[in-house]
Order: sequence, then structure tokens, then C-alpha cells
Amino acid sequence: MQGALPTHPELLDLLAHRFMESGWDFKALVRLIVTSRTYLQDSEATPDARAHDPENHLFSRGPAFRLSAEQIRDQALRVAGQLDPVTGGPS
Repeated sequence: MQGALPTHPELLDLLAHRFMESGWDFKALVRLIVTSRTYLQDSEATPDARAHDPENHLFSRGPAFRLSAEQIRDQALRVAGQLDPVTGGPS
């Protein structure tokens, strides 16, 4: 499977460049992303934003909610084919 082409390839180039410049410092890359204005946006959408980008393809607004750590872990395990569907088993 292949996803859609990136909507902002220049941003990906910038992040890749900063990652290499930092000496492949993953922590610095994550800090750069999570302190960005885009990441910190409010989830509430204005009528103008909805009219311009109703499907939020341009990520003009943040998610309405964020997944818990357990949900992220379970999703990663599911994608990897390693999620045990038995409820109540050992963690």
C-alpha cells in the first residue's frame, strides 16, 4: 500500500535537514515538532477553516482528542500483528 503524497514536502525537507544538523538527535527533533505552532494548535475549527479545508488535509486544526499511551501501544502492537486479543491476560 502507498499513502498520499505529502502536502508539505518543504517541511519534510526542513525537518530532515535539522535532524541531520543536530547529529541525528531524536530528542531535539521531537522537541522541535512538539513546540511548533502547528502542533500546539487548538482543536476547535473556525467556519473559515472548515470551508477552506473540510477534511483537514492541510492539518489546519489539531485533533479533537489524543489517544492514551495504552491506546497507542495497543495500536502499534495490532499493526505489528503482535496484539493478543485475549482480555485480562498478563500485561
